[in-house]
Amino acid sequence: MDAAQTYADLRQFPAALKLYDRVLDIKPNDADVMASKAGIYQAQGNLQEAARFLSAINEQSRSEDTFDMKIAQLRLERNYSEAIRLLQARLAQFHFNAE
Repeated sequence: MDAAQTYADLRQFPAALKLYDRVLDIKPNDADVMASKAGIYQAQGNLQEAARFLSAINEQSRSEDTFDMKIAQLRLERNYSEAIRLLQARLAQFHFNAE
């Protein structure tokens, strides 16, 4: 997956997408890989395809990076109310001691 990220950093998106597809062949439905692939589509301006890969991401997602990618998607779509709802739901999961 590091090679795919390197291609993405170099803005060689077709090569990065091919590598992410290979990883998804091995680990189907891996949320982190799908979020990384969505990031490529966001960089290309293809928000519809990015949304398809992020559809299963919610406030209970384990990876902070994956969750952040979902929030970025919602911001790019200008769906601020859903972004706020997800952020508030995620924050409610954590109990902070006020001392």
